[in-house]
Amino acid sequence: MIKLLINNIEADYKEVSNLGFNITASIKDFLSIGSVSSFELDNAANTLVLPASKLNKTILINNQNIPLSFKLFKDSIQVFSGECIYKTANYFNDYIDSFNLDVYGGNGQFLQDLEGVSLRDLQTELGTETYDQTTIEATWAGTPSTHKGIFAPIIYGLLDGTPSEWKVEDFRFHVYFDSILQAIADYLNITISSTFRTTDLWKRCIYAFGVGKNWKSDTQSSLTETLEFNDTTETITIVTASTYTISFYLNTGGDVDLNHVEITTSTGFTSIQYDKTLYTQTETVVTSIELSASDTITINGYNSRGTILKNMGSGTYIKAFGSYDVLEGKDFYISSCLHDLPIKSLLKQWVLMFNWAMHFNHITKVLTIEPLFDYKIGSTTYRGFYNLTTESYNELDEDVSQYSINYYPIYDKLRFSYKDNREYDKLIEANINSDLPVLGTETEIGNGTNLKTFGDVFFKRCYNGTFEGVNNTGANLPIILDENYNINLNDGNTAERPSFLSDPICLFVSSSNASLTFEGSTENIPVLMQNNINTSDHFTLSWSDVTVEGSTVKEGLVTTFYNRYFAFLRRLEVMKIKVKIKDIIHINTFNKAYKRGNEFYILTRLDNVKLDNILYDATLIRYVNELNTDAAKTTHNDLIPSQSYIQLEN
Repeated sequence: MIKLLINNIEADYKEVSNLGFNITASIKDFLSIGSVSSFELDNAANTLVLPASKLNKTILINNQNIPLSFKLFKDSIQVFSGECIYKTANYFNDYIDSFNLDVYGGNGQFLQDLEGVSLRDLQTELGTETYDQTTIEATWAGTPSTHKGIFAPIIYGLLDGTPSEWKVEDFRFHVYFDSILQAIADYLNITISSTFRTTDLWKRCIYAFGVGKNWKSDTQSSLTETLEFNDTTETITIVTASTYTISFYLNTGGDVDLNHVEITTSTGFTSIQYDKTLYTQTETVVTSIELSASDTITINGYNSRGTILKNMGSGTYIKAFGSYDVLEGKDFYISSCLHDLPIKSLLKQWVLMFNWAMHFNHITKVLTIEPLFDYKIGSTTYRGFYNLTTESYNELDEDVSQYSINYYPIYDKLRFSYKDNREYDKLIEANINSDLPVLGTETEIGNGTNLKTFGDVFFKRCYNGTFEGVNNTGANLPIILDENYNINLNDGNTAERPSFLSDPICLFVSSSNASLTFEGSTENIPVLMQNNINTSDHFTLSWSDVTVEGSTVKEGLVTTFYNRYFAFLRRLEVMKIKVKIKDIIHINTFNKAYKRGNEFYILTRLDNVKLDNILYDATLIRYVNELNTDAAKTTHNDLIPSQSYIQLEN
């Protein structure tokens, strides 16, 4: 039985074939590592024709071009939730015969809603943070539950002042992955269900600051003072530190003996304007200058004898417009610390890094995110998206009259290539003193016959190590190189503010601390890393494993999240068969294994899900139980990039 609700009122329809929805439900394409997929409505903007019944007229008349809720139920189970818009009508003998509705939504709506949306568009959801010493120090002991990010040292260039002492202006804000994910959920107005979000690994991951001067304060200081009649001078007192654009407007008052105007600041700046033709009722920009709180700007008019005028003309004013520069004491938008990167691109990178599956229930607005299979961090094993325990499974209700099984080539290799095999040489040229592993910038994944290359957005030109003349503490701080693999030394004595526009970079807050002098005091400050050299942590954000102190192995992303995945690929069997499934929306339809005889399968895709049929086209992958412990064997990520690869056991 089919039931259609528009604006929560049951509507009339002619026949089921008129409700010709075709839903595709895809969790993970096993042949496409790093794919971002979800439920999709094939005809997402389908035009639906409804009869002009008395009930439908009551619902739709006077509601043209207004989004109305649209819900479909099949056998008392809701299978679709979205919106419809009544745009046109069909007439017969000058009477409305039917209504045409455009229908939108479905299980892929969350991906559609992110189309064209950038990380920097999350301004409201991420909010603001304060740039001062108190906040910087507070974030060092914080977590994603207390702070949206962390101020931690990264070397973009030489520090202001002496290299051994850090100042407020030497720190930049790095945003937690979890803060970004929550902001995405808030933007979409959905709930995220994920055990993975509770893991120590995820809660430590951060998006490193790399936007140079493009971060933005939430306020622009604007100050104006207007002279009244007989005023001889006017002064603006700066309240908030910023870079100010100073301008003035002069009403000469007719016969005023004006020779020049002088703008002065308490910092020593003086500007004398001589050209009288500038003062013909136009506003004149004087300069842009960085000023601190309590600094002053003064305007005076002088006659030809060099005497300050008694009257420069009523209505004369001076303005100071501050920029949105982030200076000490100001609040800044957290979203401005992120690149202008499409959110969908970031999601794809996370899917690749952590081997995620995503299931969106568009009825309850719950997005489930988990790695595909069980994984282990430290001594704790976490349940993945697929529940492969044989004690809990779904029975497969199938049509065996016709089906197919495809046996794919052996997926025998996952190996890494680097953007430039001279990467190690470039480190030497940049004077980086490091015996730590180097991360790759591209990943090649082989299926036995072909290779597909993924660009590693978050693994470019960032290394932990020491840098000559900068990091004399011996702490292995992260170093970000520019696109030419250089750091701006500025002759070794002075430097620009320590930031420049770099690629997006992923780091994690390690358990290591660096003893650094910060604003006159010695502090233990968390160290950000990519490859983990701390024996207290249980993971590393490199693809392959890392050996610490000659023996301790930190498991990389492949070992942690891809072991069982490669066990499936080792003997990949894909079945295409028609099945009966009652509730295509519920997560248990996908995350439980299906038993067929003595074998178990996982459901990855449903096609041809229509309201007028009961058999759907299913794609299932066989769970090869005897190979489920096969591990990806890694050689450890040595300094020489060409020696780094991952290979499955034969």
